[in-house]
Amino acid sequence: MADVPDRSDRTEDVFSGSARAGRHAGLWLSTLLAAFILHIFWLHVVAEDAYISFRFAQNLANGHGLVWNIGEAPVEGYTNFLWVILCAAMLKLGLGVELFSTLLGSLASVLTLLICYDWARRFMRLPPAAALVPIVLLAASGPLAAWAGSGMETAFFGFLITLGTYFFAGYWHGRPAWWLSACALCFTAAAMTRPEGAMVFCALGLIGLLMTAGTPRWRHFILPALIFTALFGAYFLWRYSYFGWLLPNTFYAKTGGGGAQIARGISHVMWFGVLFAVPLVPTLITLIPQGLKALRRNRSAKGMHFVRERAAFWIPAYLGLLYSAYIAAVGGDYMAMFRFFAPITPMICLFTGGLIGAGFAMTRSWIPRAAFAIGIGAILIQSTPAEAKLFPKMWNNHGTWRGIETERWHVNRLTRIGKHFQSLRTSYDDSIATDGIGAIAFAADMKVIGLHGLVDVHIAHKEFGEGELGSGLPGHERGDLDYIFSKRPTYFMFNRRLSEEAFARSPKKMPAKAAEIVAAEYELASDYLVDSANGEAGYFTYLKRVASDD
Repeated sequence: MADVPDRSDRTEDVFSGSARAGRHAGLWLSTLLAAFILHIFWLHVVAEDAYISFRFAQNLANGHGLVWNIGEAPVEGYTNFLWVILCAAMLKLGLGVELFSTLLGSLASVLTLLICYDWARRFMRLPPAAALVPIVLLAASGPLAAWAGSGMETAFFGFLITLGTYFFAGYWHGRPAWWLSACALCFTAAAMTRPEGAMVFCALGLIGLLMTAGTPRWRHFILPALIFTALFGAYFLWRYSYFGWLLPNTFYAKTGGGGAQIARGISHVMWFGVLFAVPLVPTLITLIPQGLKALRRNRSAKGMHFVRERAAFWIPAYLGLLYSAYIAAVGGDYMAMFRFFAPITPMICLFTGGLIGAGFAMTRSWIPRAAFAIGIGAILIQSTPAEAKLFPKMWNNHGTWRGIETERWHVNRLTRIGKHFQSLRTSYDDSIATDGIGAIAFAADMKVIGLHGLVDVHIAHKEFGEGELGSGLPGHERGDLDYIFSKRPTYFMFNRRLSEEAFARSPKKMPAKAAEIVAAEYELASDYLVDSANGEAGYFTYLKRVASDD
């Protein structure tokens, strides 16, 4: 009599899956992709910072080079070169950059989900249904959905990281050495999209060399290293000769806070963990027995062989921890839905979802499945107005759903103000000094002077005293009003709110030199604006220069 499989021990099911199960999983995968697209649409807002890239792309497409203001010296006021190039191509082709950048980011995120499913099936060797668990997590992920449709490079960068790491993980699971070269090409593009791509590639290269130490396989890493060094090195030398700095200007503008900056970053990472990781802890706890059972059944794999065999699981965990440490070091971010975490969310969901999926494949118990459903619900709450009733507002972050609403309001208001200044301008050389530079600059099409140094080398590199940076809103701590007013901006925008009465607002106290210039050369102006996008109307008050240059 043939042996009857013991269904109480389902460890082997992790490495198998019937054709019927595969067809059902395909239908569920399509459903999850559709749900994720709806999630993108629900959270959609073209972010204020996206318009900074659009401004650079517009000037490049019009033949002025990578400059912020036409006629001024180049400044690397962006951290997404390849994305700026893609946006410039859209503009050159006459495409609406706001729409098509959103579509490109959304497509990149959908492809990311497909890569993760294939990763779970091929490398984690999960059965079809279990391989859907990471996709459920990704589809429910507010950070990924929000920034997929933001018009920014975030989702595209995350796609390149995920694809490059897919090739790297595949090498450890029996794929040929040329997969490492494909990995290098992906990370070259990633590093040209955001500088962090180079950090991730180097981290993978280091761990790869450690895993091949003492074996001939270390030679497989020579060609990928040469490919990345040659291509990225050529780009780096060009950008250094063009801009004159080792890092983008935005890096200098946003960092420098020392211990306070790191403390703020740690707080940011912890909040992300509370909102998007803690809800899954009960599920993981209920699956611990299944995890230990799987480890006991694989006693033949020892040492480095065991590490290589489980590469598909620990590589995402390794990158998730590394990138989280980087986010903490640079002080976190203030924008909605934890923007900095969006590119690494696929790795986090692959690791967590892979563990949960493997556990599900080894048990029929309803308890972990119920815990998982509750956890997904808790994560999805962050994409709804209900989060405001359950969680306090983070002091250094716009929040999750509240952050989306905040971003929409500010983009609408700044676009409206930008159009108003465009109606006032007499030439492109008229200038606005403002803190929110993106949407205003794109709408006004005139010179814009940023108050916080993102597009200004002087402010970005200005020395500040100990304790002056690191504890405020990331990217909004630097400033030099004396320097700003030495440029004699045509308009100085000190608020973006609308008031019921004209001249109801006034600028805050300024340093002596700036105050002297304002008293001698500026006057308050107050114009009635209708902001139909936000459903508001009232008087917008600002400073207008009235003195002549003669």
